[in-house]
Amino acid sequence: MKHPNGLAPRARRPLTAILLMSAFGYSQFASAGLMNTDFSDGFSGWQAEVTSYNLDTATDTTLSGDIFADFSENFSLSGDEVSLSTTASGNQEFWNIVMFQDFVVDTVDAGQSLTLSLDISSQLTDELFDFSFAQLRNLQTNDVLDLSSGGSFDISTWAGVNASLEFGVQDGDFNLGDSLSFSGLSIMQSSTIPEPATLLLFGLGALALTRKRN
Repeated sequence: MKHPNGLAPRARRPLTAILLMSAFGYSQFASAGLMNTDFSDGFSGWQAEVTSYNLDTATDTTLSGDIFADFSENFSLSGDEVSLSTTASGNQEFWNIVMFQDFVVDTVDAGQSLTLSLDISSQLTDELFDFSFAQLRNLQTNDVLDLSSGGSFDISTWAGVNASLEFGVQDGDFNLGDSLSFSGLSIMQSSTIPEPATLLLFGLGALALTRKRN
């Protein structure tokens, strides 16, 4: 299938730039901590954006907000696992799928650390021309913490920051069926306890200072 502008399908769009501009233009400063992380209340507290391409008119249309019910093929939920998928229906290609939540990162008590954890996976029909991401973004500076590998991330330095937790998948080769899935999302506070080796170094440092004074 040829692109309406006469370009090969894989030259369709500069993926990252288009996705970032369209997805995050709607972010607003938050007033509460991250809500509904286990999705026990469906998609409540989250926002979505879907961009569709009309093959007949060669135009894109973007809708955003609480639109999960209108795009159930693009956003699915099983337990605490969320999946974002690119799909096609009739003459419409739903190629840019994004969800996010703006919030204030929790504050951290003295002697505590703040950890964001999640499991994440993606399936792309073309690793070069399709794109997926998961990230924590500072809404004031646009600094980004890449979460796409999944796992646990120390976000103690983000305490009190107006942030946006953002997930997305985008098709770039006209071969739909790309997906991003994540689960086990949490932000937890825990005690910061030095490792034994660190304690030993502290002790040696104190000894050296004592000997220097003597």
